[in-house]
Amino acid sequence: MRDSEELCNIQGQECLHVGDRFTTTGNDTRSRDAATTIWISNPQETVHIMTTLLQTIDRVREQKKERREEREREKKEKIEKRVKALAAVPTVPSDDGSDITADTSDGESSGSSDEREKTVQAAIQAAMTATLAD
Repeated sequence: MRDSEELCNIQGQECLHVGDRFTTTGNDTRSRDAATTIWISNPQETVHIMTTLLQTIDRVREQKKERREEREREKKEKIEKRVKALAAVPTVPSDDGSDITADTSDGESSGSSDEREKTVQAAIQAAMTATLAD
């Protein structure tokens, strides 16, 4: 599918027209106007040029794939860090034995333990869902 997209979206400046003779009419004229032209003298030269082009295309595709995979890894690492940060919310025991989250920066408690636990679990679930969607 991706190969088809690449072929459908080719621009003139991305084309290379290879041939041993070109006519002044028909497809050759349009190709020469839109693309870089390489004149060849024999079939062996054509094979060499095509081999070189195909190897170059394969290398570029591999580089694009590696960059895409790297971006995906970085996204996943960011999400994992967020999940770990949410899971590492500090708690301290209260007088009644239940855990409460440490005071917020304004000195107020941030709600009941059950509410906080539900919020943390919802955030973890959202992060995991986002990871699976990527």
